[in-house]
Amino acid sequence: MKVTIEAGKVHVDEGNPHEIAELAKLMAESGSISKERPTKESSSTSSSSAITREKIPTIEKIKEYIKSQPEYKHSWLELQNRFLGQRLKSGGKTQDVYRFFANRFVLARRQIAEAENGQFKQDGDGFKFVKN
Repeated sequence: MKVTIEAGKVHVDEGNPHEIAELAKLMAESGSISKERPTKESSSTSSSSAITREKIPTIEKIKEYIKSQPEYKHSWLELQNRFLGQRLKSGGKTQDVYRFFANRFVLARRQIAEAENGQFKQDGDGFKFVKN
């Protein structure tokens, strides 16, 4: 039987089913692998699949964070890292969550701008608040 273990994954290149089952049993008993099969979601290598709409901060939390910054300076990437601990992508698996968060981000900034009679202007990689 030929077995390769690479980055936590076991690849069985050749071997009969009895040998493979015996190896899996021994590894499970020793705690090297789980006896449970991974679900489709947990077997994904992307940590972004764990991000759901429920983890997106409320508009109030986003406003609170922006207003806590000097001159209300912030960036889209900064907010993603602050609240989610990672960067979302506008396509692929995180597309829906990205759009949901982006909409809340825009609404939060719009509400701040209207309430404080100003607007957000591009400032380097982010935005800052400027009074009208």
